[in-house]
Amino acid sequence: MKQRKRLGLPPHLYAVPLTGVRDPVPPYEWIIDAPARNAIALREGSLDLAFLTPIDYARESSLYYIVPGIAVSSRGGDGTVALLFREGLHRLRSLAIDPSSASEIILARVILAEQFDLRPAMVPYQGAPGKALANADAVLVVGDTALRMLQEHDNSLDLVEEWEDMTTLPYVHGLWCGRENAADAEDLSLLLRLCTEGRGKVDALSEAAAHDRRLGSLNAPRILEYLEGLSFDGTEEIEQGLREFIRYAYYHGALPDIPDLQYYGSSPAAETDEDPPLVPPAVH
Repeated sequence: MKQRKRLGLPPHLYAVPLTGVRDPVPPYEWIIDAPARNAIALREGSLDLAFLTPIDYARESSLYYIVPGIAVSSRGGDGTVALLFREGLHRLRSLAIDPSSASEIILARVILAEQFDLRPAMVPYQGAPGKALANADAVLVVGDTALRMLQEHDNSLDLVEEWEDMTTLPYVHGLWCGRENAADAEDLSLLLRLCTEGRGKVDALSEAAAHDRRLGSLNAPRILEYLEGLSFDGTEEIEQGLREFIRYAYYHGALPDIPDLQYYGSSPAAETDEDPPLVPPAVH
């Protein structure tokens, strides 16, 4: 029997549709872990593919290829990435951060510097964000933690909303990545099919998440609204958002250069005066 490939996913609600619906014999072994640990596991070879944040891809871009046609992104105040304050922006001198949220930390740095001319000290923490907030002026919360805590905290700033206001582009939360030979045409097609299947079953996934996940008082209709507000496509506009974030990360000192984006299924661009297409065709 062919051994199933190991694919790493973040433990956030936005990633749930990527695996399709529950299958008694899953096509892959899904490894749910923090994005930073999945990035390490992919680099060390214990994962075949991982759903990486933009910065985790950019830091190892020479090693990895991107699965075309799939990316999780959002616009506006969806609550996926937020700052919670004790008093407000005008008093922000320190920001508590979970070091495993690398892309979101850079997003916070970029937004605070570009939009508010603020450069707070970053204070790493582990454990409960509420306790971290007792020792810093604000705390960065991400994914399910952000969705849950925003219900209880009025003093907040939605960083995805600020990103869109600044750039007019979506913010990309993650994309499938792996080494050159880790995914074949069958994998590319299957991953796209699973994502399409999951998006078509968000009603059922929302009901399950309301019962199975620790999302505070979030009910199924609110979870459904959240999932329907996300994009799972790899469009040209979404790639523009990814490129823009990478550029800002470089200009703010988080990357040594601005890497090229490599996609599975695309051949090197011919040497012409024209730029190559931004997004390879999705695999069907």
